[in-house]
Order: sequence, then structure tokens, then C-alpha cells
Amino acid sequence: MSSESIQIGMLEPAFDATYAIVSSENTEHPHQNLFKGSGLWWESASAVTESSVTFDFGYGTTKSIDYAAFRGVDLLLGQNLTEAAVALYVEGSDDNFETVGAIFSDTDVISGDLVGPEASDYLFTQSSASTGYRYLRFRIVTSASIVHTLRGFGLGTLFVFGGKSPLPSYSAGFSSISRGFESDSGAIFKTSMGKRRREYAFTWPGITDSVRNTFEDNHSRWFHDFPVFLYGPSGLTVDPLGGRRLIFGWIVEAIADMGESNLAHKLTIKFMEDVA
Repeated sequence: MSSESIQIGMLEPAFDATYAIVSSENTEHPHQNLFKGSGLWWESASAVTESSVTFDFGYGTTKSIDYAAFRGVDLLLGQNLTEAAVALYVEGSDDNFETVGAIFSDTDVISGDLVGPEASDYLFTQSSASTGYRYLRFRIVTSASIVHTLRGFGLGTLFVFGGKSPLPSYSAGFSSISRGFESDSGAIFKTSMGKRRREYAFTWPGITDSVRNTFEDNHSRWFHDFPVFLYGPSGLTVDPLGGRRLIFGWIVEAIADMGESNLAHKLTIKFMEDVA
């Protein structure tokens, strides 16, 4: 996996898993919210010391992963009034966790471990994909009873475009959500609402047919339904994410400029940050 590349992570359980098993959840904040963005969240039904969400990818199917992304881990740490230790695990199994295969773990998550624009998220990555499993789960363990909660979760394999240059050309900026209102005199005014959101446009030249087809078949068809995240590995010569490592958001446009040969395609992706 090249360290000189912006990569894309999908919240793959949202569309690849056949069903999910949840140890505990508040029905007003169900686990489906993990894949919706826009300020929604999952939480346990009550204060607990352990919770998990298990994803079954179906009989005869296994899934390998090289990342797991937890959104909103600051919500866990923010409840930590009793100084309870917070641990995060990602595990796999072929027999519904009669036996457990460890993939990722951090037994003492602290605020200094968090990434993202507001240092609120947690990311596991590894250089190669894990053993494939039918069942994958995340597990949260705390040394004191608190309400377990997350604003998003994804695992899978990071998508790398490659192309002629591992670092794409890009533009970056901000936009604000605006609301119009009419005064008593009839004049129309606009005002900004909430946080500004980051927007990026990336262009990868020299994309092959195979990469383009994989992206379109396995990724772009889900963009209208589920958020994604941008991942900027450490050590980038030029870092479009400014050291934030991870930004959740939406692919709002993907344009393929088809060249005359297999290596002449160009792909442009426009990304908009999801702000709560």
C-alpha cells in the first residue's frame, strides 16, 4: 500500500453484510445509524461495560480487512467522568465467535490517539489485509459502566487508485450551509448555519480499465446511500488533509474522462465533508 496516496474507505458492512447482531442498543439510536452520517449515532440501551456489533457476511463468504474506522470516539471519552479505561477491538470468526481471531485492538484509548478534523475519530490500519472471516465485529470495553455510543463505523480494504502519479492533483476549500429569510420590508437575506465543511476535488490520471471498473462496480454505486471517508497516510510529501488522517463525508460526483488507451483514463472525484 503506497504511503504517497490519498485513499478512500467505504463503510462496507452497510452493503456487504447480510445482517448484524447487536449486544445492546437504544431503539431510538439503532446500529443502522452507524452508516448514515448527518449527526445520527448508535448507543447502547443503558450504561454497560461491554458492547459489540457483529456483522455476518453470509455462508461461504469471507471478508478480509486492512482498516477499521470508529467515528465519534470522543463521545465515549467524554463520558469518562469516572476515569474508566476505554478499549476498542476488531475481531473475526468463522463460527460466530465460538473461536475468536484478533485483528485490531487498543486497550487504553486516550484523546491523543484520536484523528480527524476535530480529533474525534479512531482509525486502525495495517499494511496488508487480514485473514478472511465470515463474521466480523467491533467490541467496546470500559472499566466502568457508561453508555456506549458511536457516530459511525466502517471496516474493509482501503481503495487506492494508483495511476501515473500516486499523489493526485487536487483542490481544497470550505463551504457553508446558508439559509435565506425575508425581512418585513421584503428584502431577502442569507445567513450561514453551523460549521463550515471541507470540500475536495481529486483527479487521478493514468487510471486503467481494471481500476475504473472496480471503483464503479464496488464503490461508486453506493455513494448516494452511504458516507465514505478520505484517509491520508502519515508520511505524505504533500498532505491534502493537513495531518488530519481521516475525514468522513460524501462523494458528490465522480467523473471518468475516457482516454484512447487502457492507461489513458482520468478520474475526478468531488468530496464533501459530513458535519454534524
